[in-house]
Amino acid sequence: VSAATRDDLAAHFMQHAKPGGAIFAASGAVDHEELARHLDTLLAGWEGEGSIPSPVGEPLGGTTHVDRATAQTHLGMGMNAPVASDPDSLPFRVATAAVGGGASSRLFLEVRERRGLAYSVGCRYEPGYLLGTCTVSAGTTPERVSETIACIEGVLAGIEDGFRPEEVRRVQTQLRSGSLMQQEQGPARARQLAVDQFRLGRPRSLEDLLAEFDALDVDRVNEVSGRWMDAAWRSAATRSIVGPAG
Repeated sequence: VSAATRDDLAAHFMQHAKPGGAIFAASGAVDHEELARHLDTLLAGWEGEGSIPSPVGEPLGGTTHVDRATAQTHLGMGMNAPVASDPDSLPFRVATAAVGGGASSRLFLEVRERRGLAYSVGCRYEPGYLLGTCTVSAGTTPERVSETIACIEGVLAGIEDGFRPEEVRRVQTQLRSGSLMQQEQGPARARQLAVDQFRLGRPRSLEDLLAEFDALDVDRVNEVSGRWMDAAWRSAATRSIVGPAG
């Protein structure tokens, strides 16, 4: 990254950023025809087809340790997850949020609040177009690395026992409120429309989003998490440790 020059970045952009298949989204009080004409004028002469990167090979798995003289040791785990167009995507998102999405999640309560092993810990789900990922991250002291990893893996193993209805309802409420607040912002709404069109092949209205959240129940979330988040899923994780290992 440090060695990259402006010419390198410009050449990379011109090689890969092409208009064929590109998606432009706008939200708010816009005139579609006028906007389309303006874009045609701005982008005149821009031609070509871009390519969509695809995953190559299987996940590395195993554990990598980068030894650095830092005050904290940072932990990361990466696992497979459904892509955005998979019907399992939303139930998986709810399960991930219940595991590590905020101060009421299982990871936060067990790793930080009860055990005091990490100041920050969480779980994130990225539903991509061709590759979905679930990542767990935490920062701890070098002396407690092994204990923190064991605690995190214990929480992940507990997924096999299923989620409680109140956990699913809490996440549903978070998703609803977050979507309502986010979609009030024009740029956020436009981004949602563009991402939906790219990943799903169709844009979704706010009513569509809320209806999908409301339609979920604990049985569906447990069915999906039971298929995805099992012992084989955990054992195939790629683990990274940055900092002193203790």
